[in-house]
Amino acid sequence: MKSERIYRELKKRLARNVARERHAQGLTCEELGRRSGLHWRHIQKVEAGDANITLLTIARLAQGLDVDVGGLVSSCPDPISRPRKDRTR
Repeated sequence: MKSERIYRELKKRLARNVARERHAQGLTCEELGRRSGLHWRHIQKVEAGDANITLLTIARLAQGLDVDVGGLVSSCPDPISRPRKDRTR
């Protein structure tokens, strides 16, 4: 089915983009888990493309990485765009 193919492609993009951004920021799965409110094992599954991803999970990952949600599902290989708001950690 076409919708299943689209879903698999989105999971693949998300997996690649989350892993790329996490590595670019020098974060471990544990640290991203603390920032996003997700268990580190779930993040590993997302990056492996093995997780059943919900919109809430995507939103939490974007928040934990401090990136735009659209960048996590984008197919372009460019760096993920940062939000313009100033966040202190």
